Amino acid sequence: MQKKLRLLILVLVFVLVLGGAYAAYHKLRTDVEVPAPPAAAERSDAFIDFTVYTAEGEQVKLSSLPGKPTLVNFWATWCPYCLQEFPEMQSAFDAYGDKVNFAMVDATDSKRETVEKAKSFLEENGYTFPGYYDLDTDALNAYGVYNLPTTILLDAKGTIVFRHAGALTYEILEQQILKLLNS
Repeated sequence: MQKKLRLLILVLVFVLVLGGAYAAYHKLRTDVEVPAPPAAAERSDAFIDFTVYTAEGEQVKLSSLPGKPTLVNFWATWCPYCLQEFPEMQSAFDAYGDKVNFAMVDATDSKRETVEKAKSFLEENGYTFPGYYDLDTDALNAYGVYNLPTTILLDAKGTIVFRHAGALTYEILEQQILKLLNS
């Protein structure tokens, strides 16, 4: 009988602790304000220009790319999911690079990620898509990118038609590109 009483008391203490933890979590969660990404980045009709750099240091504006649909991929060499999807991106570039602009934007912070490191990675692995370097975090901020990789597809007018945080498979990438080209 005493074992049952101890077990009952133990269960009651556990329930009270669990209930207290839930209440504390709920209180803290509702009191914390998480900043929303820029409103323009959430709108499907918003064109947001940004400036990135070539490996040689030349400025390139998104708006200067030829007037066709554009795939913008944000990545870094320290991001395993970015590197995982690169063969898929290369395959998509090989298949659709004549119909779609590709802007592979490296999140260059000059500490953890440098132009030299990223450029070497692209060259050593034989990637031929255009690589750009976001030295001022202008592109990341413009599109409210907080996760790598993030891929954004824009139609020829600059309208955001697809946005995905995380690695993409070739099948999903091709499906979205074909949907964009056929719209």
